[in-house]
Amino acid sequence: MKRERRLVRIVAVAVLVLLVALPAISWAGAPDVVTVEFAIFAQAKGKWSVKGTAAPGKKVTVQLGRSVVGTSAPTAANGNWMLSVSGSAVVANSGDSITATSSGGGSASQAVLIR
Repeated sequence: MKRERRLVRIVAVAVLVLLVALPAISWAGAPDVVTVEFAIFAQAKGKWSVKGTAAPGKKVTVQLGRSVVGTSAPTAANGNWMLSVSGSAVVANSGDSITATSSGGGSASQAVLIR
């Protein structure tokens, strides 16, 4: 009988701990996965074109090293995003890669195609 009471107390404490901890757990859903379909830099015009996907409603910031190329508008319901920047002071060279980071925390890198 004493063992059963002790077991009931242990289970009750465990349930109480879970009830207290559950509100602190983030239920935001699946992790934010970012993709970059392409990253193109047109040297003559200083124009960037970058396209990819992320979680719906997130903004995506594109960087070349520490330099910010730009930030997209919030992604569409299907997660598509596009960044187009003309006359950019951020210049890519052969062999460079960009990093796209979502406001949801996901990121992806892609080699830059120079045109």
